[in-house]
Amino acid sequence: MENHASEKRTALAFIVLMGIVSLFLDMTHEGAASILGDFLSLAGASAAAIGFVSGLGELVIYCHKRISKKKKTG
Repeated sequence: MENHASEKRTALAFIVLMGIVSLFLDMTHEGAASILGDFLSLAGASAAAIGFVSGLGELVIYCHKRISKKKKTG
């Protein structure tokens, strides 16, 4: 009985830890995405180049999500 309770506690700790990791990953991604335009501007990129890179990044993310979803559902 104690072993079962210990396993439950370990599983819960793992789930909470993965949630915290996911939170920090999401915060990092959103923070980086929000300053991409300013960074490219600082690096000397034109407005067209910034728009192209930002749009291409969104396209890649969208396609990856679609492909992953299709693979997941079979």
